[in-house]
Amino acid sequence: MPDGPGRPPRADPPLKLRREIELLVGRVDRLVDETVGHAHPPVALLRDLHRQMRRLVVALTIWARLLSAADEERARPVVKRLRRLARLVGRVRDKDVTAGLLAPEGVGPGSPSERLLVRRFLGRIHEDARTGRELLKAYLTTARGAGALGQAREALLRPLRRGVGARIPTLLSREAGEFERRLLKSLRRARRTPSPERLHRLRIRIRQLRQFSGLSGRSASPRRPPLPRGLKDLQARLGHLHDLDVALATLPPGLEGSSLGRRLRARRRSTRRTIRTELARLRLARETTTRTPGARHRLTPARG
Repeated sequence: MPDGPGRPPRADPPLKLRREIELLVGRVDRLVDETVGHAHPPVALLRDLHRQMRRLVVALTIWARLLSAADEERARPVVKRLRRLARLVGRVRDKDVTAGLLAPEGVGPGSPSERLLVRRFLGRIHEDARTGRELLKAYLTTARGAGALGQAREALLRPLRRGVGARIPTLLSREAGEFERRLLKSLRRARRTPSPERLHRLRIRIRQLRQFSGLSGRSASPRRPPLPRGLKDLQARLGHLHDLDVALATLPPGLEGSSLGRRLRARRRSTRRTIRTELARLRLARETTTRTPGARHRLTPARG
């Protein structure tokens, strides 16, 4: 339908996509400033920074593929630097989450020597989290001084390859189909054998699809069926399981068989049971009636 009187002109696909990524750069820039300027960056701030940086890495990776070969090559170090920073934020966030998971457990029952070990361990975890935040602030300050986000903005100003602008909706739709294919493969494998490695891979695939869907859904892609609520809930469960795995991995050998270790393993078993149930409730619903290469699929809750 053409734009009528009083109707704002429709932005072309490249402009819509560029604006969406510019908004992401602005969010990350603001969150970096807040983190560096905060005496004790809270867990929620680090979580938001981590999430937005990962989204920005996905968005810039897609944008770089639309550039000329030379400009794409120049954009790769920028994406790589931001990905490295996002992983650093994630590691510091893991330390904070581990401290938060262990704090409610407290010292708990046990012999005097075991209780002393637990008390010292909890103190070390909190100190590690504090040190990690300070190091992160220093790294972010350095990256900001080196103009990492400014370089990302510069990449957005580079011209696209000739003829690619009008094809952005189709390209994004194909990319979404590839993300879905990878997710469905991981889901099938995890349902057959829900090993820690397969559940970890599934969590990554869900996260990647949701990050890309948020970008393409708001920018240039044709409207796609919304992702089911169950997928978001499953990702949250898998994230909690990952946090428990990280917490258990930090236990020193002397505390693996302690009351604290037993309680954490009990929570992990309960979480894994819930995840297996949710995996069984998710079914694959094809959007196409025939199985063709690159065919798009959708996840839906099982009926009945």
